[in-house]
Amino acid sequence: MNPDTHRYEGDADQMQASDGLAFWEDGASLASTTKSDVPAVSRDSPDSRLWVITDEDVLHAPEFCPFGAERGARRLKHSNLTAGGDAYVGGELVFLGDQSIVISACSGRYRVRNAQELAAVASAFRGSGYRVWSMGYNTDTNRPVIIGTQDPEWVAA
Repeated sequence: MNPDTHRYEGDADQMQASDGLAFWEDGASLASTTKSDVPAVSRDSPDSRLWVITDEDVLHAPEFCPFGAERGARRLKHSNLTAGGDAYVGGELVFLGDQSIVISACSGRYRVRNAQELAAVASAFRGSGYRVWSMGYNTDTNRPVIIGTQDPEWVAA
């Protein structure tokens, strides 16, 4: 982790499974890839999870959890999933049931660099057996879009 991004006390403390850290599990093989109604998700949803892709795994955990509340930022940081170590990209996600998710690639430490990288990540989540909605990428600001600030985009197979 870039030392300049260390902003809060405890933002590189390693979260454990007993704190809510989870490893990505592939979803069921989807017989139907039909687009459902656009989901309504809100910013700072209590169901929001942070995720990161590392060399070994995709890690995720509840953004608003006791572990995060005990740190300086009062919420979980992506770097808590990696102990401040390397990751390719990170973001937020909300499970919409067993087979659907909404994702963003919003991370201050593990950012996507462009819309193509976000599309590749969304496609990978789709390939892991989930119906995926992506918040997208704003080319005007050169930043991923935050969950709950606009309708998500369907990620086709």
